[in-house]
Amino acid sequence: MATQKLSKFIEGIFNLSGINRRELLAAKMPDGTPGLHIALQQYHSEAVKTYREMISKLKILSNGLPGFLL
Repeated sequence: MATQKLSKFIEGIFNLSGINRRELLAAKMPDGTPGLHIALQQYHSEAVKTYREMISKLKILSNGLPGFLL
């Protein structure tokens, strides 16, 4: 269920215009720690896997998202 919500969130970001997708998808904490790092520390590996799969899929579709997201 949580991975489905994450997928919808990422798709939603790709469908918005006039936003900084890179910043939103990096999901950094105020101290600069990436959200993916926190997710791994909290044993949310499925969420990290879903995140990577969605970014890879949407990168192919949008052809131009920064490579740091892969």
